[in-house]
Amino acid sequence: MSLTRTYPSGAGPFYTSGPISFSSLRTNFKQTSSGSVSASELRRDTDVTETNPVVPDCTENRTTVTVSPPQGISTQNNLKLSQFRNSIKYYDLTQGSDTDINLNIGAASLWNSNLQYNINKRVALSGTSGSTNSTAAARLNATTVYNVLLTITGTIRGSGGTGGTNGGNGGDGGNALYINTNNTGTVTVLTSGSAAKVYGGGGGGGSGGRGGKGGNGQWTTYSTYYTSVGGPGGTYGGSYDQRCRSSCSAAGAEWVNNCYKHTSEGGQNCGGDPNNYSNGVCYSDDASSYAQVTACRKSNTQATTNNSTGGDGGDPTDGGNGRGYTQARTNGQAFNSGESGGTNAGTGGNSGTGGNGGNWGQGGSSFNGGNGVKGSDGTQGPASVTEAPDFGETNGPVVGGQGGSAGAAVSGSGYTIDTNGVNSAYKGSK
Repeated sequence: MSLTRTYPSGAGPFYTSGPISFSSLRTNFKQTSSGSVSASELRRDTDVTETNPVVPDCTENRTTVTVSPPQGISTQNNLKLSQFRNSIKYYDLTQGSDTDINLNIGAASLWNSNLQYNINKRVALSGTSGSTNSTAAARLNATTVYNVLLTITGTIRGSGGTGGTNGGNGGDGGNALYINTNNTGTVTVLTSGSAAKVYGGGGGGGSGGRGGKGGNGQWTTYSTYYTSVGGPGGTYGGSYDQRCRSSCSAAGAEWVNNCYKHTSEGGQNCGGDPNNYSNGVCYSDDASSYAQVTACRKSNTQATTNNSTGGDGGDPTDGGNGRGYTQARTNGQAFNSGESGGTNAGTGGNSGTGGNGGNWGQGGSSFNGGNGVKGSDGTQGPASVTEAPDFGETNGPVVGGQGGSAGAAVSGSGYTIDTNGVNSAYKGSK
């Protein structure tokens, strides 16, 4: 804990030794070198609503005289000068030039139980306070608090929100200074000097949504197969070729042009494709005009319907980080392209672009990561295919995440901002 008790001029402790006079009490407690001073003015003031007590109530002023039981500055008519031995006017804490993470201004060990009393408590924050988590960079959270002045000449910076991932939201920026007095009193915040900075963290950008999946498609392939039948033998007129064809025709009209012969028989090839059916035999004797056919064969074509899958949508993109203590602000990632689908299938949609992180005291830019793009529709196969193709996705995974909220410069309750301070020192709500 770098906050330490200091004893600036005019704060005390007074009269650690030596004489005590009314004139010196006037100087030290009424803080004037002229005019009158009465015993009634020098009684210890216990009114917690008094914002500028002449002789404040505090632990030190309750136990100034070392006797048993301890005797402090009287609140009644039995006031004695000796009661002012080791008395104080202000209670002062100073941060110095230190760096503190999640500085706890309200820690009981700092205050000697004085937060609950009306003594003016002055806290000088001239160093650096930061946070890398959800806890405020500096905080004063106590059950009972009266008359605290926080003078900030250094820097207090909240944490930055992290960018959203996998379609999720960006993280919220952290608060710089958090104050809570449970509505028992007032804490005044004053910024002073050009170096003073009280900055809430920026929110993280939302993740870009996944692209929609492309629609499924269909495509058709064609293949050839052969059927055969034996042609009846018989005497047919005409040429050798005509006799063979007549024999196949006798097996059915569709076979007339699909008779085959074995080339080793020495006759003419009577049609068809001898490379596929080289053992087909058609033999016809020219003298008798008798054709003997053992192979009338023809080729057939069949169509096969194939299903293809649509391409996946582009992967979600990360949102950018919000600016914070030790964390730079970044932009969100560019979109990822969708994948190509199979034959006639749709291409997946591009993902959304990640949202940019916010600067000090700002939410994630545009407050949204981009939505993913709809996947392309699948394409139907030939007209003979009756099954319809799919359509690309339009809902579900395509929605991007929201940007994170901005961190506050000052948050909580029971505090006021001194308008005489440097207003530009704040970034974020206060």
